[in-house]
Amino acid sequence: MPHPAEPARTATSELLRDWGLPDPGESKKSRGDVVVVGGSLRTPGAVILSLEAALRVGAGRVAAVVPGTIDAHLGAAVPEAAIHTLPERAGDPFGETVALSIQGAGAVLVGPGFDDADETRLTIRDVATHCPEALLLDAYGLGVLPDVDRDTLPDVLILTPNREELALLLDRDLGDDPVADVRAVAQRYRATVTCYGVVADPDGSAWRIDEGGPGLGTAGSGDVLAGAVAGLTARGLDAARAAVWGTWVHARAGDRLTQRAGLTFLARDLVAELGAAQREVTDPDDGGTTTADLTVADWLRALSRSSGEVGGGAGCALLTAMSASLLAMVAGYDETAGGAVRRAGEVRAAALRAADRDEGRSAALGRSLRGGVDVAGMSVAAARASLEIGELATELVAPWRDVAATAKAYLRADVVLGVATLEAALRGVVATAGEDLALATRHGAPADAGAAAALARLGAAREDVGLLARGE
Repeated sequence: MPHPAEPARTATSELLRDWGLPDPGESKKSRGDVVVVGGSLRTPGAVILSLEAALRVGAGRVAAVVPGTIDAHLGAAVPEAAIHTLPERAGDPFGETVALSIQGAGAVLVGPGFDDADETRLTIRDVATHCPEALLLDAYGLGVLPDVDRDTLPDVLILTPNREELALLLDRDLGDDPVADVRAVAQRYRATVTCYGVVADPDGSAWRIDEGGPGLGTAGSGDVLAGAVAGLTARGLDAARAAVWGTWVHARAGDRLTQRAGLTFLARDLVAELGAAQREVTDPDDGGTTTADLTVADWLRALSRSSGEVGGGAGCALLTAMSASLLAMVAGYDETAGGAVRRAGEVRAAALRAADRDEGRSAALGRSLRGGVDVAGMSVAAARASLEIGELATELVAPWRDVAATAKAYLRADVVLGVATLEAALRGVVATAGEDLALATRHGAPADAGAAAALARLGAAREDVGLLARGE
């Protein structure tokens, strides 16, 4: 059993890939059932978001149990869902169909859209009597949990609080250590808990999810997260892995949308993006995904990972691939430009192969820098890497002279943002290359006129792209 004081583990796409997802089987029944119990006249949309999120992460079937005042509305809004009606009076027994649905579900989520504490408490009690395999609580379901006897609930309990709800569950103000607070709730309620990028299990295990940002703070975002975790639980993941997977996919979906739309996206946009975020883990080299489907953030993340301490071939290759991706965004909107999209895909594949070759060298140079070993030799190698970057710069920038007009013609905000992001990436590479050359000079490396000229070309390229980014 992990000691409660152990640091939280960072949940990455690589970790999730190692964990994997359950085999989907050959029918919807093999992917699990989710039942969402909640809703009200005031907030019927919460149930819709949770239902659709569960489907988007791969749940096979979903059902809603809602007040009779909104059941017809939900049936039209989510045609994929079975719709059941709550008893007119909270506390009255469920009908046989509802009871069987709860008993057969892989996950039952209670709380989204409820707006009455007493009714929520009675509903949780009645759901628990039908022994669901796993119970998830959100929103009002969390607010009443302190008044519910934990021993009456299923062994598998998953909580998805926001910070205010976490404080309520702790019965105190939050401390300075988010991991400790989430762990405390997990242990108090014998539950798996996910809150703002921290997941904890009752045994003290904890994970951090670094993805996500302020864009996730939008109305309905929590309903999407709860539905995603419920869907992954129903598919057969254990509670902790379902919570980590769901939290990562939810956060990554937010990152992808932020890259394209800033903070203007809605919770319903998050739902639509969950599948693409999940495929980044399950199908990283999916042949059905063109470079036009990839975001600038994807390339920047890869650039950051691969360029190491001193830049070099890996960073150069991925910068080229990022440019190809952005060009494909434009080309993808022109029916005559299919060849350009295919060419962008070829460039991406070649760049990634080059990155694989050069990543080891970059890492070795980084270790050399940190260890003070053969700094002069390392600096010469870095200067030569600067030359590679400079030589690619003119090829990289040339196509952008037509991109600005194309982007305006198609009103592609993501391309405009992409140009600005490319300029920022180039700015960083210019700075790194300049530092490499200065370091080489300080440590007595021979002057490399070619690298200096390459740096000058790279600076000019940055300026060209900067003009495009500013619309000049």
